[in-house]
Amino acid sequence: LPGVLLIILLGTSLCSANAQSRSAADSLLTQLESAKEDSNKVLLLLDIGREYENEQPVLSKDYYRQARELSQKIGYDRGILKFAANYTYLLNMEGKFDSSLALNLQAVELAFKIKDTEYQGKSLINTGASYNYLGEYEKAIEYYQRGRIYFDGGDNIETEGQINDLLQVLNYQLGKYDSGIAYGRRA
Repeated sequence: LPGVLLIILLGTSLCSANAQSRSAADSLLTQLESAKEDSNKVLLLLDIGREYENEQPVLSKDYYRQARELSQKIGYDRGILKFAANYTYLLNMEGKFDSSLALNLQAVELAFKIKDTEYQGKSLINTGASYNYLGEYEKAIEYYQRGRIYFDGGDNIETEGQINDLLQVLNYQLGKYDSGIAYGRRA
């Protein structure tokens, strides 16, 4: 009986979470109907895309592409960077690492062009992830190290720890044990 009760509780909470997600998406879609063609609409499209990422990734990609197109139309470079960060997540989930890498490299270039330090760090880390997925560990380390400096100190302790952990693992995989240990101690 306790096992049956646990299954019922889990099922109920999963249904509740799915209903909440649908209502959040429905609310965002309602807002979209009257949204003006501006940066707020780009952010709204990205939010809608995130709502569908796990359940309906094809639909999610469509909203992300709409966000990119509107960003290009209105000259909202940060929207293009946000598009890349979200879209490459889905490409990675699909195993399209080459496509993800190409888009991440474009994001790095744009972030430096517009001097957006937040997205310089994020796009460098995302590019490192692309190289990591492709098994190009030396390049992954290079990009993770370049991106890591943007997250050192301050209130980025968790992100900094995750990056150091990734660098630890990559260095171990390459037989660079002393570097791996050093990053592990920082993680």
